[in-house]
Amino acid sequence: MTVLLWVLLLVLVVAYWASLKIGIKKHPDLPAEEGKKVILIVVDSLLSEPLESLMAQNKVPAFSFLKEKGSYSNRMVSSFPTMSVTIDSTLLTGTYPDKHRIPGLRWYSLKEKRLIHYGDGVFPTIKSGIKTVMNDGLFHLNNTHLSTQTRTIHEELAVSGRSTASINAIVYRSNHMKDLAIPWPFSKIQTKAPDYFVLGNFYRYMSSGFFPFINYYGVNNRVSIQHLVRMIRKDQLPSFTVVYLADLDHESHKQGELSSESVVQVDRQLQEVFHAFGKWDEGLEKCVFMVMGDSGVSRIKNDKKEAIVDLDQTFSKMRVAPLGSSGPTDEMALAVNERMSYIYPLQDQVELQAMVKELKHDERLDLISWKDKDWVKVMQGGSGKEMRFRKGNTFVDEYHQQWDIEGDMEVLDLKRAPKEEAIGYGSYPDGLMRLYAALHSHEGKFLLVTIQPGYEMKGTGSPTHVGGGSHGGLHEVDSYFPIFIAGTKERPTYNRIVDLKDFILRQM
Repeated sequence: MTVLLWVLLLVLVVAYWASLKIGIKKHPDLPAEEGKKVILIVVDSLLSEPLESLMAQNKVPAFSFLKEKGSYSNRMVSSFPTMSVTIDSTLLTGTYPDKHRIPGLRWYSLKEKRLIHYGDGVFPTIKSGIKTVMNDGLFHLNNTHLSTQTRTIHEELAVSGRSTASINAIVYRSNHMKDLAIPWPFSKIQTKAPDYFVLGNFYRYMSSGFFPFINYYGVNNRVSIQHLVRMIRKDQLPSFTVVYLADLDHESHKQGELSSESVVQVDRQLQEVFHAFGKWDEGLEKCVFMVMGDSGVSRIKNDKKEAIVDLDQTFSKMRVAPLGSSGPTDEMALAVNERMSYIYPLQDQVELQAMVKELKHDERLDLISWKDKDWVKVMQGGSGKEMRFRKGNTFVDEYHQQWDIEGDMEVLDLKRAPKEEAIGYGSYPDGLMRLYAALHSHEGKFLLVTIQPGYEMKGTGSPTHVGGGSHGGLHEVDSYFPIFIAGTKERPTYNRIVDLKDFILRQM
């Protein structure tokens, strides 16, 4: 190794070690608040299998305890796109992206003329610029991109004088300014966060040695559980605490499924939380517990040539904007969110229908959709079958949302009884509203494309997961996830993530 590389490595180690030191903050003094507290634990990519198999074998006592003392469902409906930033924004605001304005992990800003992504790999981050991605993910996501017209749970409770906590959640906006510990040579970042706020090495109250904080820069299960357990033992739980457990997501992307041991490990971590109360039942007497996944996962085929639809290749005759700012001659932009994509024409002469023509014959694609005035048009990939819908009063779905619908309802697998105005959902739960919301999540003219289970898209340096797991799509394999609720007899109005904010606020 050359002297230069050794010096660079030494500088990086020193900068990292310094960030470990400056990231530790003084533990906040939270006021004692009456009533039951709510603890929401989000286990990223927790899947109903092998969870249900392990419960049947009595190998996950904490999960089984929650089911026995409360309720369990494996049919909670996620937001769309089924990507963490959009899902978490829906969870905290109680709105879909047409209101909270976080379209996905990647999207194109017409105002800034650039492809925004909040970090989805080392090489895309380097190409976009590390400083740019850090500013988008650590500042803009919560402080400028997330709509100020929609309050988060943290903001709602702050208005009523109640304290809250966010532990390693990536969406967390509240009204307390926090200085993040940003490693040299990058500039300081301030962000609006709750009273008690943990974000990996960037902001925390505990030191657990060197190695737990190397693991994904401190955004991992071990760090999250340690902070929660400490709060419980100090009797310092605020009215609402959200805890993010990230570890399973990394495994699901690599393997396409979860090992029994990894789910058992999460159960052991939940046991630590219940033990902190002394007796498990005491935890439910003091708190409402919600433990949930956030989306499903589709296993991607092993054959890369078959599994991946390369949009760069599909549109190889056009000038596709690179990562970073687009130029005056770029004709289109691709924002690929694993199993869904936004596709943008950047020149007036580039027509949406020309793009549709390039896509519609690929049978691996699931849905191709776009806005047409106040209508949403949807085409089925491969078959070319079409339908359109808009908010109206002709049909009422199972969530009491009203729609006008024309064309072939089979495109969205809508279920309609003969001579009745009621419609139900098949393969695309809450498909009308979730698709409508994504298409109205940000400014501009664009296509929204999803892909069949087992397949994934790529473009503009986006990561792929051949032989592993992926999500992002509207299909039920991406959309359903498990949830446990215990410590209250109340339940959400509907089994949708968008309804959880109202449910949580009712517990206060």
